[in-house]
Amino acid sequence: MDTTPGLPINTPEALLHGQTASGRVLMNSYLLSVIFDELRDAIEMLDNDQPQSSKAKREARSKMAKELLPISWTCRAFSDAAMNHVWSYLPSVVPLLQLFPGFCNKGGTNCLFRLNEPGAMDRFNRYARRVQSIVLGEFPISVAPQVYMQLALSLSGSPFLPCLKEIRVEKLDDSTLPCLQLLLSPSVRHVHIRKSSLSKSPACASSLWESLGDGRNIQTVTVYPSTIAVDSRLIPWDVVSRMKSLKRLELHMANHSIDTHAIKVLRGLPNLVHLLLKVKNMPTGTHPPPIPPNNPHSSADPLPNAPSLSSFGFTRLRTLTLPICSGAIAPQLHTIPLYSITSLTLFLQADVDTSEVWEAIGTHLPSVAHNLTTLTICSASRVLIPPEALDLLISIPRMRGLFLSRTIVYNTKDQAAETVDELYKRMLGGGVATEANSRGFDMNQLYMPRHGVGRSMSLKSCLYLAQYGKHIVHARIMVDSSLGIPSIPLSTTPEACSRSLLKLEIVDVRKRPWKPAEYEPIALFFNALFPNLESIRSIFEPETSCAAHTAQPNRHNHQDSWKLIELLRRLLSSVSAENHLRKTTNGRQFRDEGMSSVSRCVQSQPSISVWALWCFVKPQEHSAIFLDFYLVQPLWRSRLQKWRPEDDDGSLPEKRFQQVEVELGDGQDMAAILEGYNRLGTCWI
Repeated sequence: MDTTPGLPINTPEALLHGQTASGRVLMNSYLLSVIFDELRDAIEMLDNDQPQSSKAKREARSKMAKELLPISWTCRAFSDAAMNHVWSYLPSVVPLLQLFPGFCNKGGTNCLFRLNEPGAMDRFNRYARRVQSIVLGEFPISVAPQVYMQLALSLSGSPFLPCLKEIRVEKLDDSTLPCLQLLLSPSVRHVHIRKSSLSKSPACASSLWESLGDGRNIQTVTVYPSTIAVDSRLIPWDVVSRMKSLKRLELHMANHSIDTHAIKVLRGLPNLVHLLLKVKNMPTGTHPPPIPPNNPHSSADPLPNAPSLSSFGFTRLRTLTLPICSGAIAPQLHTIPLYSITSLTLFLQADVDTSEVWEAIGTHLPSVAHNLTTLTICSASRVLIPPEALDLLISIPRMRGLFLSRTIVYNTKDQAAETVDELYKRMLGGGVATEANSRGFDMNQLYMPRHGVGRSMSLKSCLYLAQYGKHIVHARIMVDSSLGIPSIPLSTTPEACSRSLLKLEIVDVRKRPWKPAEYEPIALFFNALFPNLESIRSIFEPETSCAAHTAQPNRHNHQDSWKLIELLRRLLSSVSAENHLRKTTNGRQFRDEGMSSVSRCVQSQPSISVWALWCFVKPQEHSAIFLDFYLVQPLWRSRLQKWRPEDDDGSLPEKRFQQVEVELGDGQDMAAILEGYNRLGTCWI
């Protein structure tokens, strides 16, 4: 590594020549790229806790660009890594065209001039190599069609974007098709098509599929939903059959069916690993029920002259999503061979008789899905499941994950009502003597169904999850009532804890928000029950039968509440790891004795020099502290903001924040932070 002796230790020159730890980081371009990857993922997770529309994801990426652009201007070391991420995703091709000096408006239409002049492509090439994902949609300005022809001639067969991996087609017509043909290159691996774009221009749709069929390196094709109905015939299966490199195919076409020919085409794709078919109907009985002679779990002898498993196709298929329609259920499970499937998702349509579904799944899946480890059952509306059906599901051999979305356990009139405790015993292997219990319960991922119609489930369910789910790593539970803090002991005995749980998802449909005093006890409650818990996320699942629970204000309120609980839980966990709370820092006694224990935690961690705490909740509940740390060469600068709630009018104008900026040097980071923080006065949590 290049070093220059004699430089002062804290100068920018010393940092960039690697004489300090900070300098070695700045000199490592790969490490900087990883850091910016984490920043991008954090921003996207902040705005996309749930799968949302492409518009919401574009807004999140736009926010990422706004965060990274100032970083790219900070120093030379940051510039290249940050700009790679700023330009990695483009919502339109227009920013690339504007890099050409001869791209200008003429008569209301933008044209390209002086393309053959020396140096005309230099600026474009510096940024084109950074683009990895692009959206082909409505252009913000009018672009002449001959622009793309000029670029194609100038490139002489070279790719327009040499590192492009993903294309998202939002609009397909005569104005965007030439651009699409220019973008397609050997580097493209993933193509996502909005369903409505296929129906507006059938001729353009045909050209699109022909172009994809010629792309031998295409690995992912997704036709994702829109509000416009699409004729399934707009997907030419003969062209799809030429995509021999295709690994992932997703068709969201809930209003249309696919035929036997489509299944035969899919069977001939040798590298297909992931298949999602959300269609109205599928053909049944497209191949005979497989009698796998090579099944290692079968005790029967192979039949003479029996066909091999490879003759049924789908030899590499591992994840599959199928619709379950009305009618006989068992033949639908034979539409596509399941012998190689490890993860199966069944989407139940509204007119399906669920009683037949549970019987077919419990009896047929073990015989045809020998490698199945994860089963997901979902529906657009709530689904009732009897307790005996749960026994069938958890007794499937080799099952590791069971995800029951919008599922409610109910008892018939002849059955006694099952308590929450009994439900968790049944699901987690501590209840009835099923095959799952006799072989030793080894399921590690579980989405718990809701307990009973009209019954309430609170966070007390976590006590049963910790008691019976000693091997559960990833769990999802529903909460529709308050915690009941006085009745829950915060026990930390090994018997009451579950150290295996790492990820917990909460489906929160409460009507009443928590009070400010409840946040800290809830955070302590989770830390006590699950010491190794990595994350808690709030999941939104609309229920058609519970309109009051799905109101938009309640949804946002609960999302913010769980974000705050997760931040408090992590903060308290990091403090308890030091075995005590330090009430002094550098000999300084905190002057405000009225601050809560969480506020003291914020100020009592001298071992962490630079960190960020973000918490935002509804103004009517309580206030928030906002600490924002950002890097300015060569010093760390801390910007502390505090919102005063006493003059709240329901909004958060900028003037309501008090702000202090502190320049920090080595060895005095926390002292400077505390000095600036105390200048803000008392804080509220």
